[in-house]
Amino acid sequence: LDLPGYGYAKAPDDVVTRWQEKTQEFLEQRIAAGNLQRIYVLVDSRRGLSVFDTSILGWIDEAGCDYTIVMTKADSVGKAKVVKVANEICMRHHAQRLGNGEDEIEIDGHQGPFVHVTSTKKNRGIVD
Repeated sequence: LDLPGYGYAKAPDDVVTRWQEKTQEFLEQRIAAGNLQRIYVLVDSRRGLSVFDTSILGWIDEAGCDYTIVMTKADSVGKAKVVKVANEICMRHHAQRLGNGEDEIEIDGHQGPFVHVTSTKKNRGIVD
């Protein structure tokens, strides 16, 4: 699914807010019905995880749905930037599994351990 209002949206704020509310309602219904098993969250490689992305991931964790991060537009930045963003995302996953290092308590997160890196211009990424 490509969801309206997630990420960049060229629309008035009140319209974007309604899209986001409807999107959350839709996802909650699918999760409750048991017919949504995994969400693939697209993250722009040029920007990395935004504050908005992080809040969405937190909401998905609270909803109890598994998800995988897919980095898009990897062809638009250098390899070092792609590696940096992928490492930050992987560290988030490991923090959920291992805790903050002090109390070693597992956080109830649902992020998958893999980060998929994709590029449409160079036709790289997840194989069909």
